[in-house]
Amino acid sequence: MSLQSVLIECRRTLTTAGGLAVVMATLVCSTTHGAITHQYTFNNGTADDAVGAANGTLVNGTTVTLDGQADLDGVNDYIDLPGATIAINTYTAVTLEAWFTMDAAPGWQRLFDFGDTNASNLGRNYIFYSPSSGPGDQRAVISDADPGYNSEEVALSAPALATATDHHVAVTITNGGNMVLYHNGVQVATTPLTKSLATVSNNFALLGESTYTGDPNFNGRIDEFRIYDTALSASEVQASFDAGQVFKSTLVADVNTLTGNISLRNATASPITFDQYQITSAGGSLDSVSWSSLSDQNYDSAGAGQGQSWDEAGGVSANALAELFLRGSTTLDPNESVSLGAAFNIAGAQDLRLQFSTPDGTIAKSAVNYVTGATDADFNGDNIVNGADFLAWQRNYPLASGATNAQGDANGDGDVDADDLGDWQSRFGFASAAPVAGSVPEPSALALAAGALAALVAARRRPIR
Repeated sequence: MSLQSVLIECRRTLTTAGGLAVVMATLVCSTTHGAITHQYTFNNGTADDAVGAANGTLVNGTTVTLDGQADLDGVNDYIDLPGATIAINTYTAVTLEAWFTMDAAPGWQRLFDFGDTNASNLGRNYIFYSPSSGPGDQRAVISDADPGYNSEEVALSAPALATATDHHVAVTITNGGNMVLYHNGVQVATTPLTKSLATVSNNFALLGESTYTGDPNFNGRIDEFRIYDTALSASEVQASFDAGQVFKSTLVADVNTLTGNISLRNATASPITFDQYQITSAGGSLDSVSWSSLSDQNYDSAGAGQGQSWDEAGGVSANALAELFLRGSTTLDPNESVSLGAAFNIAGAQDLRLQFSTPDGTIAKSAVNYVTGATDADFNGDNIVNGADFLAWQRNYPLASGATNAQGDANGDGDVDADDLGDWQSRFGFASAAPVAGSVPEPSALALAAGALAALVAARRRPIR
């Protein structure tokens, strides 16, 4: 089984019983080339291969964080992959790709190293990548010698990578061609090759440790590591960087691409408590005017004192929405959600990223799910979205779980909340199918809509649980 590489116009889709398309785990691409042969997301708390059969092992106490990152201490933690199963020397071309963050930058620490160690504890017949080499650069290296430093071909870029920063790196190697190094989607180095993947030893396949036993182990977190059976092109690497890694679903952001509504939802089987969140968009796809912040809603407020409620923070803009709760927090039960209003610009790029923190100081990344397809705000089934449907919503609001469409659940997420009222508002006066161009509600309907808008504002300024 193989997972097609994330290339041009990829979409992750899962069709639900309600007919909604949700951006999830299955990748469907309009253009595909090479395949991902091995993928390590760490999202299930292990180093299992999500695509192939080359399951790895977390060694010496390596842990996995709340949001699915392998956390290495820089002392002796590493991840041992089965080199013989991966068989890197059988590839004629390869891409090695990773998302990671460094806590420290000692010289010659390894992000990955495929090869062998000789009797003198020196590396031989290897491929490795170091984000912080001895000379102070980042470099990808291939060698067919014993020890390896006697004959290396190198693609390097100065300076070494920074700590406390998210990085994406891809190294492509083609037998008889080039070795190319990419950082954050951009080519930073290339070198022609005389050496071949066929000379690389399959004895070790290591994440966070070197085939030179004297080199330091990686100090930081590895979010995801992939191996492809081809050398991705520059545009393909950029597309993969733009699409991002496979985030673990914890506190997720559900984004309705029809209405622009964003909800934070607990996608786990246990309660989640958080005291800060940030949603970012590199392309400026956020709508700060329509954002119904937790501060606006006075959500879970503990009092009127400083820090006793949610506060907007960090420079609100089309690129970032953020809030923090200095002296409190919010807890969502499994599948419970809270609406943030129509904070997504439906005409913008689907490039949102979510990060949140917990009261113990843990900072976590999580998934953003794009919910698309028509919503059904015709709750009484009379083929028109009108005041009677608003009354159906009002009678059942708020309903946290198990809701049906007839009870006011317009978007099929199992509850009756402000998102559903927003869906009703966006389709008011239209038939239950697609809106009819140019149709105008009667004056009495406009008056009811105005009253409903007031109800929407009131609803979004009180806790929705």
